[in-house]
Amino acid sequence: MLSAALLLHSERAVLQGDLSQASQVLERLPPAFAPAQVRFARLRIAYVQRDWKAGESRSEPLRDDPRLGWRTVYLRGAALLRLGRWINGALGLRPATQR
Repeated sequence: MLSAALLLHSERAVLQGDLSQASQVLERLPPAFAPAQVRFARLRIAYVQRDWKAGESRSEPLRDDPRLGWRTVYLRGAALLRLGRWINGALGLRPATQR
């Protein structure tokens, strides 16, 4: 229960724009807790911080997760577009729009 509360606290911090607090909260999560959800939270932080390289690398392991699929594909596509990889970004977004 505590882990889920910490994840929600991190999400609230991201929504309020306090990215350093969100990162600190994620660091307090136990390593075995829902790795896909924690990875996605770190992906969102990278996206908000405009760290497109981190956004690309953090999205790769999450692409096939059915719970995070379209959100991950969207953030990955946006990061690729901002890195100037237009074709990869557009092709990456296509499967998400066809679901």
